[in-house]
Amino acid sequence: MDGEVVFGNGILEAYEAESKLARDPRVVFAKSGADLMLSHLAYYAKVSETPHNRHILVDSDSQIFISYLAVPTDGLEELPQEFLDVLVVHRDLIADRLRTFAGNPQIRPKYEWAAIYHNHIVREFYHLPDDYRLPDDLILATPRPLSKVYRWSG
Repeated sequence: MDGEVVFGNGILEAYEAESKLARDPRVVFAKSGADLMLSHLAYYAKVSETPHNRHILVDSDSQIFISYLAVPTDGLEELPQEFLDVLVVHRDLIADRLRTFAGNPQIRPKYEWAAIYHNHIVREFYHLPDDYRLPDDLILATPRPLSKVYRWSG
């Protein structure tokens, strides 16, 4: 590595992980990084007491990723209003994109993932009121009968 170029196995593994495993808008660990991080867990009596437990999550597809909404508040006793404002902007942006890309099956799932992650962090990590969450019916649209979607225009 120098001031302009980074090369080596680590960067290649990171690229491979991001291009093949990330799928959603998340930063996943390459296998070597995950193995190293998991080996550090052995230094603690309980996994729940590790710093990793606060900053790293395991997704439904077993990928280990960085909890980007947890990292900015590390070590804070109380959430600053500026961070709460950012959560509202995050929520509103995701809601807007879910509506914008409702008919795009290649993009909408990425925002669905972001919405599920957002709601998880708001509810389970920060224990904030429901008005910081996205409504479930906006995130996980269920199949609807034709009569609920289409009307005769004649």
